[in-house]
Amino acid sequence: MKTYSDLMLDARKALMREGIQAAQMEARLLVSCASGKSVSELLRDSNLYTTDDVVRRCDELIGRRLKGEPVAYI
Repeated sequence: MKTYSDLMLDARKALMREGIQAAQMEARLLVSCASGKSVSELLRDSNLYTTDDVVRRCDELIGRRLKGEPVAYI
């Protein structure tokens, strides 16, 4: 199982590898969207474990971003 913090770190690393400048901010937004939490709730719950559904949804959203879709449209 992964924590929300793990998801944000994994997302940030994937975005940084692709040269996305705002990787930290976008990672927070994508994980927030995938989890259905606000960014402040996400940061508050960062040490809690997430579900497989959230991980799967996060992977989908990150994949869309890595294909070039602007984060605003995701």
